Amino acid sequence: MRHKHVPSAFTPSNQTKENFNMRHKPFRHIARVGLSLLLAAAVCGLSGCGRHSGTPKQSSDSADAPTLHAETAAVPDFSAGVVFEPTLSSQESSEISEALSQVVEFTLEVTGADGVTESQIISTDCQTVGEALLSYGMIDGDEGPYGLYVKTVLGETHDYEKDGMYWAFYVDGSYASAGVDSTLIVPGSVYALRVER
Repeated sequence: MRHKHVPSAFTPSNQTKENFNMRHKPFRHIARVGLSLLLAAAVCGLSGCGRHSGTPKQSSDSADAPTLHAETAAVPDFSAGVVFEPTLSSQESSEISEALSQVVEFTLEVTGADGVTESQIISTDCQTVGEALLSYGMIDGDEGPYGLYVKTVLGETHDYEKDGMYWAFYVDGSYASAGVDSTLIVPGSVYALRVER
């Protein structure tokens, strides 16, 4: 003999807090996973792995230079009657800690055609200097046989074939032996892009 399940009618008078919580228990797990993803996205956004997903800290030789701050992540409003428990499992906490431990910092110095040098601290979880700078929208260029040919840095464009100037890439004060897109990030290093003729 088969039993047919007939759902009870949903009316406010017969729904108790316990029934609501029992029927929505699967959504608690989804909410926890959602919080974990939101936190991971915020970490990625602050570190610059997603394209245009954050802004690096900036320092400059000029006292009038603006200071850039990271965007804040929007947090959804769960006050509309949804039961939400923002507790993380030990595995979720471990994954977040691991992601945070992979974030590295390096200094980027940019010297434009006017000779003014700006220095910025870049925090990222990207592997190469080029990947990090592209993710922040700080550089742009064309892909060539030797990798990325950087033509634009912080909005200043130079192309050797057009104006006789180009962006030279330096690592810790020495002319780089590889391009930005193939130079692995070494935490604490100083990378520089300078306009040269």
